[in-house]
Amino acid sequence: MKLNLDQQILDLKGNPLPVKLDETLANMLAMATTGPPAKMITWAVNLTNDGEIEIDKSDVKFLKGFIEQHPGATNLVKSQLIDRIEKLLDGQSQMKSELILIKAELNNIKKDLKEIKQKIEAK
Repeated sequence: MKLNLDQQILDLKGNPLPVKLDETLANMLAMATTGPPAKMITWAVNLTNDGEIEIDKSDVKFLKGFIEQHPGATNLVKSQLIDRIEKLLDGQSQMKSELILIKAELNNIKKDLKEIKQKIEAK
């Protein structure tokens, strides 16, 4: 799943600040002394160049923990980064639910078509 952070950090009143979420997380990742260095630098470069990174569920857990424990980031930034990650997960969950419903509907259509075919062949 793609985590897009190409947006401004907002102050407490919702006004955009001159710093972006992607740049902030990129700097946090690049300057860290813990975690998988190759992956973190790749993420930092991708955030800097594209404003987004490709992550999986294990990455989500790592990133949330990394952000929460990062000593150099303010809670204002941490909360907005974590919120974007959680929204991504919610969106993925909603998409899975919708896909399940679509699959069930397709199965119903398939049954209906099979019944219609049998009726036509019986005539």
